[in-house]
Amino acid sequence: MGLRGLGQWTLKQATDKYNNLLATCRDDYAS
Repeated sequence: MGLRGLGQWTLKQATDKYNNLLATCRDDYAS
C-alpha cells in the first residue's frame, strides 16, 4: 500500500467515524 492508498484509507476511517458520530447525535435528538 503506497502513500496515496494510506491517505485514502485514513480519510475513509475519519469519514466513517464522523458519520457514526453524526448518526449517534441524531439518534439522541430524535429520542
